[in-house]
Amino acid sequence: MQNGMARRLLILVAISTIAVSASSYALDLPQAPAAKREQVVAAAGTSLANPGSEPLTIAGDDFVATLSARSAAVSHYVLRDPRYQYEGKQIDLVTTDKPAYLPLRTRIGGVEIPSDATWQAERLSPSAVRFRLRVGDVELVRKLEVGAGPYTVWSTLRVENHGTQARAVEASIEGYHYVRRDDEGGGMLGGRSPLMAGGMCLANDEPERFDRAEIVEDKPIIDGRVALGAVDNVYFTQAIAPDGGPFVRCQLRGEDRGGSADDPEGALLHLTLDFPRANIAPGKSQTFRALAYLGPKSPRLLEKSGHQLARAAYVGGLPGIDSIATGLVSMLAWIHATVALGNWGLAIILLTFAVKLVLYPLTAKSFQSMAGMRKLKPEIDALNAKFANDREKKGAAMMELYRKHKINPVGGCLPQLLQLPIWWALYMSLSSNVELFRRPFFGFWTDLTAPDPYYVLPLALGLLMWVQQKMTPSTMDPAQAKMMLYMMPTMITAFMLFLPAGLCLYMFTNSVLSIGQQR
Repeated sequence: MQNGMARRLLILVAISTIAVSASSYALDLPQAPAAKREQVVAAAGTSLANPGSEPLTIAGDDFVATLSARSAAVSHYVLRDPRYQYEGKQIDLVTTDKPAYLPLRTRIGGVEIPSDATWQAERLSPSAVRFRLRVGDVELVRKLEVGAGPYTVWSTLRVENHGTQARAVEASIEGYHYVRRDDEGGGMLGGRSPLMAGGMCLANDEPERFDRAEIVEDKPIIDGRVALGAVDNVYFTQAIAPDGGPFVRCQLRGEDRGGSADDPEGALLHLTLDFPRANIAPGKSQTFRALAYLGPKSPRLLEKSGHQLARAAYVGGLPGIDSIATGLVSMLAWIHATVALGNWGLAIILLTFAVKLVLYPLTAKSFQSMAGMRKLKPEIDALNAKFANDREKKGAAMMELYRKHKINPVGGCLPQLLQLPIWWALYMSLSSNVELFRRPFFGFWTDLTAPDPYYVLPLALGLLMWVQQKMTPSTMDPAQAKMMLYMMPTMITAFMLFLPAGLCLYMFTNSVLSIGQQR
């Protein structure tokens, strides 16, 4: 493999992978139909809610949740943080509007609940509501209460057996998320939208992530000691963890909705987490308890909520990448809090400096190899001219030249390959970091998760890549070298036009440092 060609191919593979897999585009966020976006905050105090009366709510520091008496589940979940807005309204994380498909709905196997059943709802406090439903000789008592951690809701279900026979009960708690195909769009250049939906299960301490297509087609079921399940998109998640013992099964199902079989309008994703089967003796009861987190997919906030909810930030990919990405997110947050004066753009620049220092030994070897190649450039050009029409002889002559001068032709390539996991982890940490959501840098860069509105950074990055290409010695023939000189910067610029400004800022800073080191 020739040094110049290998390095360019490596860059092309890395950038193409980033562009195809990018999960950050635009800032449209999941919204329910217009009729269900209204925020309703009911008055606090203990009261019995009759069917059809004012909606019941529970309110935490971070959210206001409206609850449905039809399914004893969450019909709205509005985030309080002013950053989380869409078209002038606070974001509602509930993307479904039918009682059968609301988040935190429960199912009880062995108890036939009528489809039109309405639970009696009692507001216990501004942060807690209790539901009751009698089905034959079984009474169901459900409590939804704001948790101590950020964006958390406790779900407690008590099944009481008032009959004369033991009852076998299989309880489950569910999450639902609907996503439209148009909202998931983006294409190769634009990457994937932040609304691209998926799900994950943490079973037997092994996290597994699935995208929307896998959930719809494969409907994965994972048995074992399940510590967590979630349905989510890039920046926000519905994650549910058990309390007092693991779930026994995590199921992710999806079905296309609307449109046609070949061109569906969207997909409904369905998470089911099964508690262990319980046998309830006459006159006895069984309690099933879980902690739900509905909010931004921030490792820092998820960690505060406990119950292994921090694992809901798992992004998938190659082994170890997620751990590196999580570490980089933590490092970025530390830099932002301690030395970046509260500016996330400056924090990204300083993080780039830090990563560059860590990788300096590898990049130094790469540049040393390229420096050796530069000294041989006149002889390489002579071989290109002499064997212009004979690739085999040219290759043999090149290898003899490298052997004579003790130069490894892949010496500049291997260090770059070794850096790929860190590059990929940086991409993951910057392109899916909700901490950057609606965070400004300066001037017109008001949101580091959105594309550069005036394309300044992508165009500047393309120019820098062109300069770097000019500085890099090439073993290709002049025609190929000229094509690569313009093709690579053009491709990189096109990719970065639609990717987050924060990611482009990192690549721009890294290119400036690389050119300085190369000089």
